[in-house]
Amino acid sequence: MTDRSQARADVREIPRVFGIRIEGNEYEPLFSCDDVVYVDSGIIPDPDEICFVILGRKACFRLFEGHDGRQTRFTRINDFARHDVIGVESPFQPIIMRVMGVQKGPRLYPLRRNGCSSGPPGLVGAPGPLPLDRASC
Repeated sequence: MTDRSQARADVREIPRVFGIRIEGNEYEPLFSCDDVVYVDSGIIPDPDEICFVILGRKACFRLFEGHDGRQTRFTRINDFARHDVIGVESPFQPIIMRVMGVQKGPRLYPLRRNGCSSGPPGLVGAPGPLPLDRASC
């Protein structure tokens, strides 16, 4: 097998949408202990959307504020007054994934998308399948 075909085979094994089990209460009130949060590694969130961020060895949920070419800005979910700013000179650049929904017990809830409500990001009241396109609300 050539290096190129091996690389393609490896990429196919990485799931695009996957779940992350919350083990603590750091992200209350949006996520609770034992919730499973589903993220899409193929979609970068829009500003003001919840995202899953990997920065070096650190992984966390943040509210994505945006990227202006020089720096990427996030707001902490559990403390909206605190911000994380990562400049282009940082040795670790963020890997950003869009949060699609959360499973609370046996029920699966998609997250509200921008333009779907005037309030802060949060859970939609009715359970249902996760939206897979950007036009879904």
